[in-house]
Amino acid sequence: MGIDSALDRPSRLGAATALGTTVGILTLCLIFQFVVPAQLLPEGASIGGSNSNVRSLILYATSGGIHLLLCGGSIVFFWEQLRKGESKAEFANILVYACITISVILLVMIFACYLDLKVVVHSYEERVRPLEADPRLAVMLTRHAIPLTQVRFQPFALFPLILVVFGVTAAVMACFWIAHKAIVFSHRADDLKKLDILELKRSLTQLIGLITVVFTTSTIATIALMQIGRDWVEKGSMRDAYIQNGHAMAIFWSACYTTLIVLIIVLPLWWIARHTRRIQRQARHSGARPTLYDQIFEIVSYKSVTQVGIATLAPLLTSSIAAVFGS
Repeated sequence: MGIDSALDRPSRLGAATALGTTVGILTLCLIFQFVVPAQLLPEGASIGGSNSNVRSLILYATSGGIHLLLCGGSIVFFWEQLRKGESKAEFANILVYACITISVILLVMIFACYLDLKVVVHSYEERVRPLEADPRLAVMLTRHAIPLTQVRFQPFALFPLILVVFGVTAAVMACFWIAHKAIVFSHRADDLKKLDILELKRSLTQLIGLITVVFTTSTIATIALMQIGRDWVEKGSMRDAYIQNGHAMAIFWSACYTTLIVLIIVLPLWWIARHTRRIQRQARHSGARPTLYDQIFEIVSYKSVTQVGIATLAPLLTSSIAAVFGS
C-alpha cells in the first residue's frame, strides 16, 4: 500500500497535513535555536516604577480578542462543513484524529516552554521583562508555583497561550477541511469536469481567505506582544535594541505563519498529484485525451495563482511593513 492509498481518507490526510505542517514550523524553530544568540538584551534594560502609557497592552488585548473571534468563527465554519460533507463515522474519525493532533502539538509547545528554548525566551520572556518593574503588573507577572509540582508560571502568559491554542485549533480544522475537499476532487479525477476544478479552486480560495485573515490578525497580535515593553525601557541604545529585536521576532513568526499557510495548501495538493499519477499515465498514452494538469491550467489562470501567492504572504508583508514604519 502506497502513501497515497494509506491517506485516502479525510481523517488520515488531515492529520498528515497538520503534522507535516507542524514539522515545518518546528524546523524553523530549531534553526532559530542554533543560530540566534542566547540573550539579546542585558538585565538592566528595564526601568523602575510605573509607566502611564499602556498603549501596547491595549493594542495587544484588542488584536488578541479579534484573533480569538476569527479563530472561533473559522473553527465553526470548518466543523459545520465537515459535519455536512462526511458520513457520521468518518466525521467521528476526523474529530478523534483532530483531538490527537491538537494534543500532540500542544504537548510539543508546552515542552518547548518547559525547556525555555530560545524562541520562547526571545518571544515572551525578554518581551515582558521590562514590565516586571511596574508594581501595577506584579500579580500578573509574578511567577506562581503550580500545586504539587515544581513548575512556575506567570498568569500573564496564559493569554498568549490561549491565542496559540485557538490558532492551532483553527489551523488543524483547516487541514481536515482541505483534506476532505482534496479527496472528493481526487475521486472525480477519472472523469474530471470543469465544475470539479472550479469547485477545488473555490475551496482553496475560501481556505486561503480564512486562514490568511486569521494569521494576519495573529501577526498583528504578535507585533503588539513583541513591542509590549518598549515604553518601559529607557530611551537610548537599549530601547532601540528592544524595538528592533521585537520587529525581528515579529518577522520570524510571520514567516512561520506564511510557511504554515503554504504547507496547508501544498501538502494536500501534493497528495492529489501522487494519487492521480495513474490517471496521468493513462492520459499520456491516450493521445488526444488531455492530462489532469492540462485541464487545471486551462481553467486556473496565472492571475489567480499570483493572487493566491500574494495572499499567503500577507502575514510576512504585515510584519515587514510594521518594521519599516513602526520604528
